[in-house]
Amino acid sequence: MIGDMEPGSVSYASVEEQSRHFVTNCLTPYLRRVEQALELHVFGSLVDQENGIYPRFDVDGLLRGNPNERATFYHNALQDGWMSRNEVRELEDMSAVDGLDEFLAATNMQTQAPNNDGETPVQSQDN
Repeated sequence: MIGDMEPGSVSYASVEEQSRHFVTNCLTPYLRRVEQALELHVFGSLVDQENGIYPRFDVDGLLRGNPNERATFYHNALQDGWMSRNEVRELEDMSAVDGLDEFLAATNMQTQAPNNDGETPVQSQDN
């Protein structure tokens, strides 16, 4: 990868996009072959796919977006309640902190219990 960003060459919107392309289309096929060779010739019977014991190269760090994109992604994940704060810390290579495993939920986003008919009551907009 020489990083030619001159007009006339393959155009990328940003250096991040060029890096993602390199990892996805150049490195990943080779890394998969190395993982398969390690699994077959080195680890052999130690590999247990069902229990998550297998060789894998982690290229997530190479695919990270810029800090603002990551912050927005994490903010939405936390606010929508599908990631915990410790999961975010793990993705950022930070150690877990006690008390940050709870999932957060915005107070204005609550589900309603169904009524006796099994239907969820509709709130009036006139309140």
